[in-house]
Amino acid sequence: GQACFNLNSLAAWTGDRLAARPAAAAQLMALGRAVGIDDPGMGIITDSLIDWMDTDTTARPNGAEDGSYAGLAAPYRTGGVPLAEVTEMRAVRGVDGDAYARLRPHLCVLPTERSPINVNTLAPGDAPLVVMLTEGRLTLAAARAVIAARPESGWRDAAAFWSQPMLYGVEVDPAFRDLVTVRTDYFSVRVDVVHGGVRAVRTALIEARTDGGARTVIRRWTAEE
Repeated sequence: GQACFNLNSLAAWTGDRLAARPAAAAQLMALGRAVGIDDPGMGIITDSLIDWMDTDTTARPNGAEDGSYAGLAAPYRTGGVPLAEVTEMRAVRGVDGDAYARLRPHLCVLPTERSPINVNTLAPGDAPLVVMLTEGRLTLAAARAVIAARPESGWRDAAAFWSQPMLYGVEVDPAFRDLVTVRTDYFSVRVDVVHGGVRAVRTALIEARTDGGARTVIRRWTAEE
């Protein structure tokens, strides 16, 4: 559940207010470039996602508050709270079908303001996340090579990941470096049931707590898109 960028990291709680986290916005912009979305389009998506969650009513330079949605054929309002599902972003200004399809495989929604990525769980298809972590300083091919170079037992810590030959000397903002972890706190679960010709899908997000316990964050009788 952590081989992804957490959309809820875009906004941080300050008292009873949700406000933008610039470092997370820069990370999402970098991910957009990695999957082939141009900066103007990604800027609209990023600012609009922040406006969707924050608690003020002032639109960001490329964003959208309630007024942008009120005039639609089926009007609605921004959430003003963290996201519960990645699919919520479909209602956000700038997110068309193509952008959603490009971004969706690399996104998640976690009940935390951080977006730590366990690099020991990355598959070759997750290469855009490594490009994001390096702020675009690696190509997709180089990012896939980084993942392929993972030791059989995994990197022992974040420092081991960053010190490998293909990344050694790559200048990366500390905010991006801090996203790397070798621990997973959230796990995605999917159960497919077929009975009498009828199929049902049960999905859930489980948090593994540091005290050894676990809790179900959310469960659904639907496939997570």
